[in-house]
Amino acid sequence: MTLLASLVRPRMIGALWIASTLAAGCGAQATPGGADPGSAGTGAIGGSNGDQSGGGATGGGDVAPAPAPPPASRCTVGPTVHDIECSHESATIGGRSVLWQTPLGLPPPTGWPLAVIYQGSLLSPDGSAPLEPHGMWKTTATDAASDGIFADYALAQLTTQTTVIKQLLDGGYAVVTPTADTAGFAWDTNLPPWDVDWPPAPDSTFLTALFAAISGGQLGPVSATRWYATGISSGGFMTSRMAVSYDGRFRALAIAAGSYATCGGVPICTVPALPTDHPPTLFLHGAQDPLVPLSQMYAYYDALVTMGGETKAIVDANTKHGWIPESPGAIVSWFDSHP
Repeated sequence: MTLLASLVRPRMIGALWIASTLAAGCGAQATPGGADPGSAGTGAIGGSNGDQSGGGATGGGDVAPAPAPPPASRCTVGPTVHDIECSHESATIGGRSVLWQTPLGLPPPTGWPLAVIYQGSLLSPDGSAPLEPHGMWKTTATDAASDGIFADYALAQLTTQTTVIKQLLDGGYAVVTPTADTAGFAWDTNLPPWDVDWPPAPDSTFLTALFAAISGGQLGPVSATRWYATGISSGGFMTSRMAVSYDGRFRALAIAAGSYATCGGVPICTVPALPTDHPPTLFLHGAQDPLVPLSQMYAYYDALVTMGGETKAIVDANTKHGWIPESPGAIVSWFDSHP
């Protein structure tokens, strides 16, 4: 059995949710968006793990076959819960691969709201980086077979990441996944000298081209004003960069296993004065993260609370560095609450 406990962090002024998962026994199979090997995952909230479309039965005599209903999702799940794939389009912008997709159906009159997902290190959208054999848009049950004792954890992470895309598309968001600098290794916001001198960074030049392409309709009919961003690890720091260097462009952010834009790779995170129009920011973090400790995330969270910014943190007790189980549904809910 799984117990999910929500506690308010005593010293915080803002809201903090700590999701703790306790499981009897050991060696439990990881679930989609799951936890570490040997623990039971809490699962993802806010969506279904499977979409099915039924076919019509063939009638007799003059009765025409009933038409099959349209598919409910751009994504398919099966034959196992770890097999998930979302259809996508591709483009080359600023010399880099960009994968994207819009939801099924007709767009709203003002265009689809847009969710940009920034990759983590070595997790490229198109599968060209080594840690994600099929890219961000597809996961199979054998993707992490070579990761040894960490296979269950790695597979759960890949599944959760693709589920984030699925639930955003199913929730009515166009999704864009750009590729980071240095062949997908990491975003420049983590790398000197660009961490403190952003305008000359290759990623800065690339984003200028990417945002122009999006605004020009090259990646589908999207809203001019409802833009959102999320990302994992290096992509989490890059998500913060959207608040620091692109004032007023994004409605809300969701940072997974990351912190303030310039804190990547440093042991102590110093958060400077934040923009007064900093977007509402959701933090998703594992309590056992050895690469981006909770203290780094809390430094950013506390700075937002102190300035009166809107923020929320969800911490999973069993997750190390990566997406926590609640990520897919929590991200969609956070973006939905900031139209």
